[in-house]
Amino acid sequence: MRSLVATGTKGIAYLDYIEQTVEIYGSEWKKIPEIKREEPLKLELKHFLDCIETNRKPLIDGNEGLEVLEIAMKAIGAIR
Repeated sequence: MRSLVATGTKGIAYLDYIEQTVEIYGSEWKKIPEIKREEPLKLELKHFLDCIETNRKPLIDGNEGLEVLEIAMKAIGAIR
């Protein structure tokens, strides 16, 4: 199961990464936005190839990826 629950002052949102669905609840309402289902890895690879072909900087580069990995490793206690 791959899901995310985000709680805020005006409501709560439930995201299901596998089904690619979102449900948003307020105190007196519920919204289910229409999500275009796509393959995340395919989109990522397409973006990467496009950046190579057009010589553009990717949305997330290797340095940013390394920073995120270091933060995650620190969060689980693997790096001190």
